[in-house]
Amino acid sequence: MGRHKPSESISSVAELIPDQNSSQSSKKRKLIIVSIISLFLLVSCAISAILLVHYRTNGSGPSESLVRAKPTQAISKTCSKTRYPELCVNSLLDFPGSLTADQRDLVHISVNMTLQRVGHALYGASEISNLEMDTRVRSAYEDCLELLEDSVDHLSSSLNSVGPDSKAGSTGDVLTWLSAALTNQDTCTEGFEDVNGVVKNQMVLHLRDLTELVSNCLAIYSASSDDEDFSGIPIQNRRKLLEYDPIPTYTTIPPFPPIFTNKPYVTPVFKPAAASGAGFIARDMTFENWAGPSKHQAVALRVGADHAVVYRCNVIGYQDTLYVHSQRQFYRECDIYGTVDFIFGNAAVVFQNCSIYARKPMAQQKNTITAQSRKDPNQNTGISIHNCRIVATSDLEASKNSFATYLGRPWKMYSRVVYMISYMGDHIQPQGWLEWNSTSALDKLYYGEYMNYGPGGAVGQRVKWPGYRVITSTVEASKFTVAQFIYGSSWLPSTGVAFVSGLSL
Repeated sequence: MGRHKPSESISSVAELIPDQNSSQSSKKRKLIIVSIISLFLLVSCAISAILLVHYRTNGSGPSESLVRAKPTQAISKTCSKTRYPELCVNSLLDFPGSLTADQRDLVHISVNMTLQRVGHALYGASEISNLEMDTRVRSAYEDCLELLEDSVDHLSSSLNSVGPDSKAGSTGDVLTWLSAALTNQDTCTEGFEDVNGVVKNQMVLHLRDLTELVSNCLAIYSASSDDEDFSGIPIQNRRKLLEYDPIPTYTTIPPFPPIFTNKPYVTPVFKPAAASGAGFIARDMTFENWAGPSKHQAVALRVGADHAVVYRCNVIGYQDTLYVHSQRQFYRECDIYGTVDFIFGNAAVVFQNCSIYARKPMAQQKNTITAQSRKDPNQNTGISIHNCRIVATSDLEASKNSFATYLGRPWKMYSRVVYMISYMGDHIQPQGWLEWNSTSALDKLYYGEYMNYGPGGAVGQRVKWPGYRVITSTVEASKFTVAQFIYGSSWLPSTGVAFVSGLSL
């Protein structure tokens, strides 16, 4: 697939965005955030007042907001389906009208309440002075603000879609938006793991309980949607409303990212080429991070856009090459190069007709193709690799007996990856998959293989983990196709990019 290599790298055209670390752009951005969040809070207050009148028409008295009441049967039943039921009960009881709401009303209340909490967190975080921040802290802080902004967008879109008469978005849309909001919270929190100081302490206060609240919101909606998880097991076991720039955005690639710990590169997350927004399409381009293997984590491309398409592109790096961060993505006829965890993140993503090249790593390293980071069982995310070629570069081919290559390892507890009808070279280890560490939840992940072939495709010696399975049912395998996994039949035709909606090639 080298025929698709263009003559120009993205790094030569990525200087379109001004330096957002300048004091002038920081002040401007802060004014925008404060203005928009102030408006948002006013609208939220108005919505709360309307809900208060609506839900109290059945006779609930004014004492509801003054005395903490016992949860109703509807609240107890709704919260029993969440991962944090005590927080769920307390947060719903604090919201006007919850005592007279039925289970369907509680879905709307849950999204509204979570939206308000994330909005308050963004407003508070934007007030933190960034004048004394060093480069690393500032990067984590700026990234977190952007992620919180995106979460407000996703929750706003979800709120518009869960009303009793709303037709703004499908079940798949809302599951995608809420899953992305949860991923944003995780990424924001992880960005501050390796920093200390006043800014981190302030951010921890603003972010308190947000991940759990978004998780509960996702669980409540999932349970109400009568949908099924893509494993065939019930889920229970876009447009941006506050879009500052409707055009997908890009940022530059740093020549030498810092060396951190042995984990996917998440701080800073927005310094490689990055795409956000909705409807991003890249075609016939090369995204390359020039840092060699000795520089460890070095992202070439990060995509967090919904309905994103990357077509006939090259994504080249070593460790952590391609960050499929969140939302629905499709890669067709691409060449992807790397060593450790070189396709990672928590998008719902399908790779189709791609060539995935493992490269020669550093001494003592093992190659792992995927590191999927699904953290919550209700997220509709995962990596599906369909009709692709899993091969080695010439330098690895010459020394493949010295370096082990695996199909993936679980970055987070509910990691989900499927390989279907793909060719696998003999550089793939017979056991196929690698543990992240000794505490990996091997019973909660979902790793599947369906009708793969080639010398590395034999499954007889694969791992015996509870979460690993050889897929034999076309019904189960079909859950990971373009049509069902990313709902691609509804949005890919307008892109003009070829795709196969089902299993058949």
